[in-house]
Amino acid sequence: RLKALQMNGHLTEKVEMIVIGGTWSFYHPKYQEEFLAEAFRACNNFGVGEDKQTPKGIKSLGDLQTENETAGSRIIGLSIETRPDYITTVELERLRMLGVTKVELGVQHLDDAVLKGTKRDMKIATVVTATERLRNAGFKIVYHMMPNLPGSTPVRDIEMFGELFSGETFQPDMLKIYPCMVLPGSELFSEWQEGKFTPYTDEEIMHVLVEAKKQVPKYVRIIRVIRDIPATHIEAGSKVSNLRQWLLSDMQKNGWRCKCIRCREVRDTIVDPEKFPLTHTEYCTTTGKEIFLSFEEQTPLGRSSGSLNSEAPKLASFLRLRLPDNKGQEFVGSPLSVLSGAALVRELHTYGQMAVIGEKGSQSQHLSFGKQLLLEAERITREAGFKKVAIISGIGVREYYKKRGYHLEGTYMVKYL
Repeated sequence: RLKALQMNGHLTEKVEMIVIGGTWSFYHPKYQEEFLAEAFRACNNFGVGEDKQTPKGIKSLGDLQTENETAGSRIIGLSIETRPDYITTVELERLRMLGVTKVELGVQHLDDAVLKGTKRDMKIATVVTATERLRNAGFKIVYHMMPNLPGSTPVRDIEMFGELFSGETFQPDMLKIYPCMVLPGSELFSEWQEGKFTPYTDEEIMHVLVEAKKQVPKYVRIIRVIRDIPATHIEAGSKVSNLRQWLLSDMQKNGWRCKCIRCREVRDTIVDPEKFPLTHTEYCTTTGKEIFLSFEEQTPLGRSSGSLNSEAPKLASFLRLRLPDNKGQEFVGSPLSVLSGAALVRELHTYGQMAVIGEKGSQSQHLSFGKQLLLEAERITREAGFKKVAIISGIGVREYYKKRGYHLEGTYMVKYL
């Protein structure tokens, strides 16, 4: 995979690895370690002469992770998919040992009756508990949401996306939206054939997605809006594979803009830091406070960032800081005890490149976006009465944080204030 990316002109120095398909936590622990050891070994060996490559089975997962800290292709983030009912404290400890930094949860819907009808075998209360456990251990959280499920309606689905962000209960960091499709061989296929299930029309799906995106706040990233399944495999449901283009067309036609991170990121553009001031956005969850620090384009005079007719300000860099209510006391005596008394940096991401602005201004202007965000997070942490900052760093980013005064403690990069 790395070779294919390189041949197509992509850089492979930074690897964000996503293990998708199935429930990760269900697999045998030994298989999990072997699988990820091979992933790290592949990155460590890429671009290295055969005489210097590590053969299979020679080094442990931990040794391969340490080697990856300075490898040519570093894994800067590792994501797995699992079910909310698998998220226990023991599972959190294990995920950190494996190097996981982001967890994708199959939530699907916020209505217990809909979940029961689709045989999800869990309740929304489990989702709430799992989300807070993950957040208090520093993980980034992705919800998989599925409009068009049997038992739901377009109106209920639109309300569901509002519920995700209207209070303290859910508040995921990212979303993958998978409109339900009828596939051959599934139980739903039989129900559809018998006339017991009628999927939404393309127009209904489009309406749900438009209204969903309008409700997503600026600190959330929408990763997907449709599952990548060939149209020839879909018996019923939307077969439109370019729904993002449809949505963009609707924005232009009806004068609204999505505020999500993916729609606002400046990508590799050179940005003028004077036009991208530091902004703070705070929101609470049931067991702590989240502070979204970001360098965002300053809204020009006469243009309201809250209006659906406005163009959402571009985003250059952001940091997710968490201040847990109990300051990590639930992890005392466990392998995650390093989190006791710590504020958490759950994500730090920079899209743009800062332009050189000469000698004018304060010294802070000569620092990169990432450094400035870390300094601000440390200031907020100190004033909030926390003793330290703990970062859920990807293995391949540890060197970056070491240069910022952090050190490895357990599986987190830590700095005492």
